[in-house]
Amino acid sequence: MPVWLQALSWGTFAGGALLVGAAVAWKYTIPRRAVSTVMAFGAGALISALSFELVAGALETGGLWPTAAGFLAGAAAYVAANALLVRSGAHHRRRGRTPPGRGTSGRFGGTGPGAVRGARPDVGRNALGDPLRETSGDARREASDGPQQKASGGTAIAVGALLDGVPESIVLGLGLVGGASVNPAMLAAVIISNVPEGLASTDDMKRAGKPAAQVFGIWGGIAAISGLSALIGYLALRDAPGELVAVVTAVAAGGILSMLSDTMIPEAFEEQHMLTGLIAALGFLAAFVLHHGL
Repeated sequence: MPVWLQALSWGTFAGGALLVGAAVAWKYTIPRRAVSTVMAFGAGALISALSFELVAGALETGGLWPTAAGFLAGAAAYVAANALLVRSGAHHRRRGRTPPGRGTSGRFGGTGPGAVRGARPDVGRNALGDPLRETSGDARREASDGPQQKASGGTAIAVGALLDGVPESIVLGLGLVGGASVNPAMLAAVIISNVPEGLASTDDMKRAGKPAAQVFGIWGGIAAISGLSALIGYLALRDAPGELVAVVTAVAAGGILSMLSDTMIPEAFEEQHMLTGLIAALGFLAAFVLHHGL
């Protein structure tokens, strides 16, 4: 098989994990704790992959300063793009939860941005002066999030998945430069991290009443774009100097680390709390074993 076709195939295959998550969410209701477990494991695997595969590889290929410059540029670019998506409803895009302060209790117990950890929401009193029964967070979400809001949030989550997936796919294509094979640790980490996004966004879009053809069309398109990103990463850089390859690799690494810090790790912690570190460590170890054992 030609190398360019391998790049296209591997990128599409990794992006296809979004479709797997979407199919599961369309058929079943997945507990948030299960989604968070996958997120924590995937975050650890990605940290391992970007440390031992991307940053170390960029340093070896192009030297310290191209690697450092690319890494910072990738982190800054991701943070800027993610800030725009947060305003569109994609803040909790890996598990489909409405951001705190928009009709939910959030992780700090209150409903506003200044709520204090552990504080109970002000549920008010009825006409007789008796306290009103507090409504659960899930019930408040259902009551406050209309179909139109859920639909826009689900679409923003899908755009966020594309933002997360492009640097990961480019890295898969870069791994084939020079006749090498796809990196198994990086491939596994990308697949594991893509599944929760498919789960989260599909749940929102299904609740909003979007038809299956539209939902799976969105994810199929993102999987195709992931494949094209891997292909572009290979074709554009197969004859490039080492310094440029190092910069691009480091840009992807910086973007991925920013994504982990901004979305996967905080959101996994909200559900798993004290187990998040252990699960992430297991993911790190699994990718580390793949790196040295394959």
